[in-house]
Amino acid sequence: MKKYKIFILLLTFILVQTETQATNDSLLAKPSNGISTGMLFSSNGLGIHLSKTLGQKGICALKLSASYLPYTLNNFVINVDGSNINLNANSSTGFKLKLNGKIELGSANLSAEIHPFKNAFKITAGAALMVSRIDLIATPRDSLKQGDVSLGPDEQGEIFFGLTVPNLCPYLGIGFGRAVPKKRVGLNFEIGSYYIGSPKLAFRTTGMLEPTSSEEKKLNNNLKTYYALPVITLGINIRLSK
Repeated sequence: MKKYKIFILLLTFILVQTETQATNDSLLAKPSNGISTGMLFSSNGLGIHLSKTLGQKGICALKLSASYLPYTLNNFVINVDGSNINLNANSSTGFKLKLNGKIELGSANLSAEIHPFKNAFKITAGAALMVSRIDLIATPRDSLKQGDVSLGPDEQGEIFFGLTVPNLCPYLGIGFGRAVPKKRVGLNFEIGSYYIGSPKLAFRTTGMLEPTSSEEKKLNNNLKTYYALPVITLGINIRLSK
């Protein structure tokens, strides 16, 4: 984590220095209006964008972008505290679950970038159509002994759960770099957050795990405190216009 923070700080410093120098050399002499495209690498997926400046000074740009990253879990094992799942009255030693399913991250964004100080610093605001969701099935990995009886994983039951976020979510972020670079190629870095309100969790169990199905309401109440989805984005922009 420490190395990750150092990398982000170093990248931010480079972007500030590069963009500030470009601003000092040509902000007044060369209009910054134009069109660009490029790649996006973010915690919400990989994507592309198309951007256009508004006005002649290049302090505001309109960006249309999309990102997507699917991930499949195959028998991914996690440790679970048995006291949190009512397998039986004496289950408190913990056990292991296998996770199978899909995790999808992604969105289609329409946003405006503003450079209030006419340098590399920017404020971004907009909205996104979210496609992020999680659909997983959890099954016990090991057999469970109850007295002289041994129950296999299939006999113990399954846990089905899905997590979705609202379709339309506001976005706000800050960063450095221009969506439409002054030169042919430019970089930008941004950190922000989607306001996702209250995510919706679907939770269902079968077999010996079925009594825990009543936990769905409690889990959804706990999710009400998670109203933001942070995102970090690194972009490579290519100017299309002269």
